[in-house]
This record gives sequence, C-alpha cells and structure tokens, in this order.
Amino acid sequence: MNWNTLLFAQVTAASASPDLSKVNPGNYSTLINYSMIFMLFPAFIMAAIIGYIALNSPMGAPVFRWLADSAFKKKNYLRAAERYAKLHELQVLMEGNVYARKAALSMELGGNLREALRWYEKADDWVKVGQLLLESGKREQAIEIFKLHDLPARLAHCYEQSDDFLKAGEVYEFQLNNLRKAEQHYKRAANSNDRETFLHAKLRLARVYHQLERPEDAQSAYAEVSREIESSVQYQEFPDLLALQGEVRSLLHQGTKQD
Repeated sequence: MNWNTLLFAQVTAASASPDLSKVNPGNYSTLINYSMIFMLFPAFIMAAIIGYIALNSPMGAPVFRWLADSAFKKKNYLRAAERYAKLHELQVLMEGNVYARKAALSMELGGNLREALRWYEKADDWVKVGQLLLESGKREQAIEIFKLHDLPARLAHCYEQSDDFLKAGEVYEFQLNNLRKAEQHYKRAANSNDRETFLHAKLRLARVYHQLERPEDAQSAYAEVSREIESSVQYQEFPDLLALQGEVRSLLHQGTKQD
C-alpha cells in the first residue's frame, strides 16, 4: 500500500463518521420516546384484550351488577335491563334466573312489554307471563299458559275475571279440591239466562252436593234438570249436557245403593 492510498482511506473514514458533538440532544429524547412507545404498545394491546375478556367473563359480574343497579335506581330501566341481561349471561350457571327476572322487570317498567314477556319466559316466571298476556288482552293464550304450567289458582282467577263461572268452578272442584268455592261458582253460573249454562251448573251442583254428603240437595238439583230435559226434545242436541246428566245419575245411584 503506498502513501497516497493510505491518506485517501483516512480522509474517507473521517468524512463518514458523524460528529457526535454536533448532534441536538433533543433528538435523543425523541428517539427514546419512540422506542418506549414501540416497546409498550404491544403491552397496552395485551392489557386491553385481557381486560375485555375479564369484563365479559364471570369476573366482570360485579361491574355489571353495579352499573345495572345504579341505572335501575335512576329509573333508567331500559339501560338497566340491558345490563341485567348481560349479567344473566355471565351468571346463569351460578345464580339461575335471578337476573333474567330483573331484566324482565326492568323491561316491563320501561314499557317494552314484548321484551318483558320474552325475558319472563326465559326466567320461567309463568305467572308473570300469563299476567302480561291478560293485560295485553290475550286471554286465551294466558289460559293455555296457566294450564300448561299447572297454575290452577291463576287459571281459576282468569275464568272468574271473564265471568266463566262453570270453568272456574271445575278448577276449584277438580284441581284445587275446594268444594265450597266450587259450589259458590256453580251457583253464580246457575243465575245465567242461558238455559244450557243453567242446566250444566245445576248438574255440577248435584255432583258437589254428593261429595259434600248432602244427598237431599244433590237429588233436588238433579231432579230439576231431569224434568226440564225430559220436557223438551231440543236438549237431545246437547250431547255434553246429556253425558253429564248420565254421569251424575250414575254417581247418585251409587250413593243411594251404598246407603
């Protein structure tokens, strides 16, 4: 290597090396800040993901409970309903239908009766389902609910509200085993101006009197019906009435033989 080549190499190296004394100290701070951001950004993302997962798991239930209760106290019922619905999803395995009922009540108070009905069904609160159906004018649907879920007291009340005293009496007689209440309702049905209803009520009264061990009253009620049925051929067109008459006749005949 000659001297010219060595000199050229030294000059080139000197020009390529930065003069650190001339670098602005503020640039170091900027570089450090950017470095910290790039280092911490993945940690922030991971923390956010973990927080979201925790909030939407049973661990987040206390937060949603506080938010729901706060909204309910402020009478912000629809917002409370949304949060109780979320709580139901988180806690259904541990607390059953507690929050489904609260969501339903919040929906009802908030005026959203359709969603309230859906949430009462989810909560298995069939009494409230039937009640809301009645309030909405859907009597037949309410009756089916009370029948399907074995709620005879509600069923009887439903019949009473619609003045269907024959059916109310049957519920008291056969499902609630309350013969006194059955008697009261059959007597009210016997006040009907409709002769078929009157005769059905009298036959049912005869059956109740037989169970109450009042044979004279039972025979009297049955005899009154029999006289009217025999006096007109029109009753031959009422097979249900004739079948009930036969049932009561047989029942009273058995009672007479036992005596």
